[in-house]
Amino acid sequence: MNDFCILDYTVPFYFEYENIKIYENSWNRLTEDILIAIDCLNPKTTEELLKFKYEWSKQDVFSKTQQVNFTFFKGIYLNTNHSATRAFMNIKYLLTKYNVDLSKCILIIRKHPAAENIEVKTYYRNNTIEEFTRFLQLNNKSQKTIDSIIRTIETLNKVLKMLSTSFNDFFLFENEYYLFQKAQEQTLEKCKRIYYGREKNIEIAKYALNYLEIFYRKRDFYKKLSLIILPCNFKETIENEINYLFDKLNTEIITSAKLYSRMCILHSENMQMLGCLENEKDFYTLAELLLRKKYFFNNSFITRNKTEQSSNEKLIIEYATQLDIFSISDLNTYIEKMRLQKLDNYLNLMKKFSNDYVQIDEETMIKKDKFLISKKELNQIEKELLFYVNSFGKIKSKTFVGYSNLPNLSYKWNKYLLLGIVNTFFRGNFIIRYIGKSYKTIDFSLEKGN
Repeated sequence: MNDFCILDYTVPFYFEYENIKIYENSWNRLTEDILIAIDCLNPKTTEELLKFKYEWSKQDVFSKTQQVNFTFFKGIYLNTNHSATRAFMNIKYLLTKYNVDLSKCILIIRKHPAAENIEVKTYYRNNTIEEFTRFLQLNNKSQKTIDSIIRTIETLNKVLKMLSTSFNDFFLFENEYYLFQKAQEQTLEKCKRIYYGREKNIEIAKYALNYLEIFYRKRDFYKKLSLIILPCNFKETIENEINYLFDKLNTEIITSAKLYSRMCILHSENMQMLGCLENEKDFYTLAELLLRKKYFFNNSFITRNKTEQSSNEKLIIEYATQLDIFSISDLNTYIEKMRLQKLDNYLNLMKKFSNDYVQIDEETMIKKDKFLISKKELNQIEKELLFYVNSFGKIKSKTFVGYSNLPNLSYKWNKYLLLGIVNTFFRGNFIIRYIGKSYKTIDFSLEKGN
């Protein structure tokens, strides 16, 4: 596997290294499968992975945030936004970073259908149209609508041929989703010029290609779905459990992990009938297919309200603001219960809460209107801190010994309480300079504000 070559118009077939044997016909999925396998042999932390950079472009291999064509892995995202050649380079890079001996690897590839002869192309083309038709049927499209969509795509193939001599048939992209996206974008731009002033034609083109885009993006899922028979009343069962979680948790947002976990516990026999779809990712896609007219699905979240933003942080903040007092331990318990991802930085979260909550110790915050302090005590604290800053230039939390000059409160004085009071009540009078990035190890200094 040491030799480098141009691999455009190819797809993988088989990869082998020691006891790892993977059959896969998508470069991106092969990359993901190889990474999972070699990380089991030689695990790396997310901190180590985030330091990876491609030698040829100096771009990050992993990202903390979701981006287009990035794949979730160990709480972060792997860049799989590659052509065939770049995907091969990506695999080779990852194997090298995991200290895998490339001479012991076997990779078998084959030509992409678009590069095959007429007979082979016809086979792949007919197979794609057949699968695409089943996909449209599952999406409750009438035969008349299906025929219309396929005719529209056949017409768009004539436009695509003006743009490319290789990938010139929308039914021959197989698993090359990245290349399909580019062809879709370029074709629609060309249509805008060809059909200038005829907006209806452009909308028809967008409508047809949008369904084909969803099909290619989720093709593996629909192949699996065609192999099983859904349990009786399964749609109603999922809907009932979603509504239960909304009501029980008193929220407008739930995670796919929470729903999947509940379904596995309470409806194990039905879930087992899903066969190869009995995993969280495919179950979420199935729930979306069955109930997308009832709920809104986005990034592994399910919401009642389309405008409701779905994110880990939003769910955590929504929960915390219902409480008069909370600790980081409380939030972690909730995160585990809801099957959310832990936040990268609780210190930033505590800063966001400081307008309405006061930090009183290392990990606890209390609502501002529930915080036991008088106006007289606040004035006394402010006066004492300003005197200290004017006299010594700044207050360093690590060496500050002036707590005895501050009024006795219902809470024991500590650096976190000092930080909390300044953050919530005196932010405009002092500049806070943080030392450290973790809420557990934070130190800070206070300087006079403008």
